Amino acid sequence: MQIPDIIMHKASTLKDFQQAILTKPKPKKLSFALLGNPELMANTNIQVRGGRQTSVHKDRAVGRWKVIEEELVNRGLPVFGHGIKADRGFQAEEVKDQTA
Repeated sequence: MQIPDIIMHKASTLKDFQQAILTKPKPKKLSFALLGNPELMANTNIQVRGGRQTSVHKDRAVGRWKVIEEELVNRGLPVFGHGIKADRGFQAEEVKDQTA
């Protein structure tokens, strides 16, 4: 078991050192602390997630995302925001024809 230097430095007596070793470490994320609370998890109105919940996650949960993704692909638009064309929907030849 590794003991951090800060604990070694703060402990002035053997009892302080023993208490520092025996105390539970704080959870690294709030979600871990909330998941460890059985009373809170028994409530059906509460959902705890480890990361950020986006609109795509919500759409997938209700089954709407397949329809959205299919329509974006049909229109030639990027599904997740990558690959946006600089000409905003115009074909390169159409842009040349307008300038000529």
